[in-house]
Amino acid sequence: MSTIGWVFILIGVLIIRQVAKGRVLNTMEDLSDAFLAIVSGDSQGLTGVVTRTGDYNQPSQAVINEGIAPAQGIANAKLLDAAVALGNSAKGYRWAATGPNYYDCSGLVYRAAQRVGYTGRRFTTADVDDVKSFQPVDKPSNGDVVVWLAGQGGTTGHMGIVSGNDMFYSARSVRSGIGYSKISTFRKARPHYLRLATSSDSAKQSALNKQNMVP
Repeated sequence: MSTIGWVFILIGVLIIRQVAKGRVLNTMEDLSDAFLAIVSGDSQGLTGVVTRTGDYNQPSQAVINEGIAPAQGIANAKLLDAAVALGNSAKGYRWAATGPNYYDCSGLVYRAAQRVGYTGRRFTTADVDDVKSFQPVDKPSNGDVVVWLAGQGGTTGHMGIVSGNDMFYSARSVRSGIGYSKISTFRKARPHYLRLATSSDSAKQSALNKQNMVP
């Protein structure tokens, strides 16, 4: 069979898979990511593409992120700035990468957290809830971490940092790279939110409180 014939077979198989996995809207993105992963020999990246499920472009039914408040706490306020600085100097996305040239979603949040005082272990979407420095919040603020667990609109989990106006910043995919996405249309599931608080953050906040006390 000719090369063109195999290409058509591959496209047909991909379309069938996209329908089965609910990723029809993401066919071109998945095909591009798979091609880049194959060319670069990135087997983990290819595995990530193949296991994706759910259309990221479908609107969520949940009301998310209305009335986002200003950043709360020193670490919280600077986390987004740190992530954007790292993202701007990186080359793009790579599965399980923690920089400086490539990041995956949790790797970017982890390195940004280190820049604002976090000293704990490397975490992922699967276990970040167990890290004591991150506390759950009901009403997110700019700078909070937004997390989708595995199975919430996709086989793999995802996380990023809230930037306001229903947007968040994250390491998204090989094709999409690192940048901003809309929370309410990213996945067909409502995420949960965490707030970073470090020991240095608490100490600085205490010092600020003393400075602002009226005699």
